Amino acid sequence: CPTRSLTMLNFYELADDDRQKLIYTKEDLLAPLLPGMEAPPHPMRLGDDEQDYYVRGPELARQAGQDRQSSEVSAQ
Repeated sequence: CPTRSLTMLNFYELADDDRQKLIYTKEDLLAPLLPGMEAPPHPMRLGDDEQDYYVRGPELARQAGQDRQSSEVSAQ
């Protein structure tokens, strides 16, 4: 768990008087899969290698989203 995520601050977006109530397990954090989602574990999708996935992933995802939007616009 990243250390910064455990830092207690004066921002009260999530607050409680009992610290134990603020601890979430993996099962508490998992959301159900929506239609069209692939169940994990799944292979890396972005690019051809780990460098693409971990380093250039956000950039490749933006490009894929822009390509998808432009194809939807041209289909209309």
